[in-house]
Amino acid sequence: MSVEFTDESLEPVEFKSSWKRERSVAEQSCQTKDVHTDSVEVQSYETFDQEVQTEYGGDSYKLQGTDADNQALAEFLHKVEPMITQCLNRNLKSRAFDGFIDQRESGSETVTCMHTLFNADLKEELQVTDLSWNATGSTLAASYPC
Repeated sequence: MSVEFTDESLEPVEFKSSWKRERSVAEQSCQTKDVHTDSVEVQSYETFDQEVQTEYGGDSYKLQGTDADNQALAEFLHKVEPMITQCLNRNLKSRAFDGFIDQRESGSETVTCMHTLFNADLKEELQVTDLSWNATGSTLAASYPC
């Protein structure tokens, strides 16, 4: 028995899935201004201190217009004294200020502008309303009014 094989082309069969949905695809893009960055190094090892002295106004130490309740004040101080004493004693043992150099006696009383930062896009139209920086002083943030 001899069998002959022949090539046959059949029409494809197609059916849609009953559990999958077709998804449409859209391509989007966005164009923004280039972010302008500057790298400036700042080291803040110098400290400055300013003291203020008021003039003595007479013999009376009582503030005008205040009637202090001395008994209530004494009760409050008696109540919080143990907590404050405990906190002060803990601070005495702290090593947070080891190596701190008190510069108040250095004799320097002037402040010098070391560097000026500005935003080129604002063209000096707005004034800075707040400054903040991180603990190491490596990042400085400025806020402007709306």
